[in-house]
Amino acid sequence: MEERAVERIVETYLLSDLEQANKALVQGKEAKFKLPGKTPGEKLSYVTAAIWIVEKIKRDRCDFREAYSAYQLVIKGK
Repeated sequence: MEERAVERIVETYLLSDLEQANKALVQGKEAKFKLPGKTPGEKLSYVTAAIWIVEKIKRDRCDFREAYSAYQLVIKGK
């Protein structure tokens, strides 16, 4: 997963847009906007990461870098 691509998604879309994209991808449909990734699973990974990071930024009032680092630790199981 490319950090810069996740950052662009976080900066560009509202949480509600990301949640709609997540729902569409889970249902086997396309998101209404272009996402990085070649497969639906890769696109879903980017959306899931962006949602988690946006929620972390809002909850903890941190910046993208801190939230992204925390996300990396979570997915690595640390």
